[in-house]
Amino acid sequence: MYKPISSQLRILFCDTQRKKDHSLINRIHSNIKLLAFRELKFENPGGPISVATAPYVITQHANGLVDAKLDIASQYKYLSLSDWRNQIVELHPALTLNDIIRSVADQDGGAHLDDNECANLTIMRGHNPTKIGSNVLFIIALAHYAIDLANQLVPVWIKNEKISV
Repeated sequence: MYKPISSQLRILFCDTQRKKDHSLINRIHSNIKLLAFRELKFENPGGPISVATAPYVITQHANGLVDAKLDIASQYKYLSLSDWRNQIVELHPALTLNDIIRSVADQDGGAHLDDNECANLTIMRGHNPTKIGSNVLFIIALAHYAIDLANQLVPVWIKNEKISV
């Protein structure tokens, strides 16, 4: 299911063309601010072992089910949609949230399936401790985030509709 979900996330957050933003969330709420996730950086830089942790948490259950959720920054920080899309998710090479959504949706079978896999997908398939690639897990984490966002925003929109009628 991560493939069709990636297409929906692209429509919701990353639908841009020729530097114009056509994303659904921008059309619904043009000044929206979204919660930043934990910044991706190296722990123990310059030490004998330097490790970069992912900006999402992977949970592997005893029954084999693997789930992922974004790791929201401990000090809440709200970003514009453009800045939120440009958060770094992978360090080498640097891949943004936008890069991952667009790679999965545009090339991994979400909306299109390319014959030749792009370098971004190759990198994402191997960067995590489970047998499931980051291309799948990060999309799942973003889907959870989108659901949580909708659960917070829809009641506000409904309330505002009732007030303005």
